[in-house]
Amino acid sequence: MKKLLLLSFLSLFTGCAALKEQTGTYVTDAIVDNITQKVDKLLETRGLSVTEIRGALDSNGDQTIDKQEIVDSATGAAKDVAIAEAQRLVQQQIEDNTKKMVSATDLEKQKYELWNWILGLVAAYLGKQIYSAKQDSKRDQKLAVVEKLLNRDIDGDGKIGGADPAPTA
Repeated sequence: MKKLLLLSFLSLFTGCAALKEQTGTYVTDAIVDNITQKVDKLLETRGLSVTEIRGALDSNGDQTIDKQEIVDSATGAAKDVAIAEAQRLVQQQIEDNTKKMVSATDLEKQKYELWNWILGLVAAYLGKQIYSAKQDSKRDQKLAVVEKLLNRDIDGDGKIGGADPAPTA
């Protein structure tokens, strides 16, 4: 009886071990299927497939992918991405700087506007000086002397040396 009980107990444990193994295999398969489905959905949303990825990784065309092909492909892809990103950044900087640059015609236009502004200031200053000179009889006399010396109408009154002589006391 003891032998029978021991034999049935051993068969029970052997069955439990097999059951544990089958349960572990079932759970592992379920997890792998779940991950595979999620990866397939993600690849589908990105427009990729596993065969396309395998084709890209298989550099020697032998329909198998070894560790070196994966490393070489990842390294090459990283370099290509870095170069493409650097090129995009350089193009963006060129475009930004081109927008900031002033064309030659704009520069000439700004130069003429600056000169007109400076000449306007000089004209305003000289106009003020002429107005002040017309208000001050001594300045008028000095201006008349300069006009006579140069034989030119400087103050624009139509006469050369148009100031009246200073009254004598």
